Amino acid sequence: MQLSGCGPLEVVMNTFEFDDAQSSGGSFLTGMMWGIAIGAVAAVFLTPRRGSELRGQVADSMNRASRRARNTYSRASETVNDIAGRAADIAGRAADLAENLTDRAAVMTRKLNQTMSSRTSAPLS
Repeated sequence: MQLSGCGPLEVVMNTFEFDDAQSSGGSFLTGMMWGIAIGAVAAVFLTPRRGSELRGQVADSMNRASRRARNTYSRASETVNDIAGRAADIAGRAADLAENLTDRAAVMTRKLNQTMSSRTSAPLS
């Protein structure tokens, strides 16, 4: 089956582009989280502080970064679940439509066969 305006190669290429976009999104988030963590640690160590203040500030910075990472993961997870739910709904509707069309085609084929058989069995005048 070929989609109108879309050759088989284009469909395959679009699949690869989608897979690449998904993996690059995860890589971007991972890189962003590492950048935040490294920047926070660098800022803490480059600012002159006493030892106890420095340890407290490092702990606070790591807690904030951890909280941000959990929030980002939670939002991303909710978004993925929402998209997966929508995709499942669309797939269900497509399956229902395909079943309906198959049933209609079967009825029309049966009617056509009956019409054709009644015409061939009728005597020619």
